[in-house]
Amino acid sequence: MGAYFSYSAGTIPVSTEMHEIIHRYALLFNVSPQLVTAVIQVESSFDPEAYSPKGACGLMQLTPGVWQAYNPDSKCDGRHRPGEKNHGRDCIFNIEANIATGVRYLKELIDYYDGETGRALEAYNAGLTNVDLDQVRPKYRETRTYLGRLGQLLAQDEQARFANLYDLSRRGRTFLRGLFLCTLVLWAIFLLWVKKHHA
Repeated sequence: MGAYFSYSAGTIPVSTEMHEIIHRYALLFNVSPQLVTAVIQVESSFDPEAYSPKGACGLMQLTPGVWQAYNPDSKCDGRHRPGEKNHGRDCIFNIEANIATGVRYLKELIDYYDGETGRALEAYNAGLTNVDLDQVRPKYRETRTYLGRLGQLLAQDEQARFANLYDLSRRGRTFLRGLFLCTLVLWAIFLLWVKKHHA
């Protein structure tokens, strides 16, 4: 299932500020920024105040338990709705704090599953205890839908990269063909010059 996800050089459009934060923490924790961007898109549609019926919060839809595990000294317990309390930068709804925690959690899941990104994403959505390694398909329909949406986003990204590479390759071939013809013409001129001067 890990092979189902491929990363590319393109990105899903986001604000400059969010783009920088995603790339900073993706680089810090060695996770694909395209994957992080896709997770945010599917989890919250880039709404920093997203709040699920199960209490998941913010851009990366962190549960209070995950927030507390990665931010044990935080004054925020992750159990409030957006706007109810203001913890500033030390809050589950803070854009940077939410992304930093989410990327770190995602990286630990990827490492836990020995680089199997599909399993890690399944656990990110459904919970670590709900991932059955003997089962080919994810346990919950919601998780299958979630993985499908991520796959579509990353596949679109990959298609755009392929189109760009194809266009670049086509231009390169045209340039090389022109260079080859120029070389032939120059050789012909040189041979004519040599023949004329040695005659």
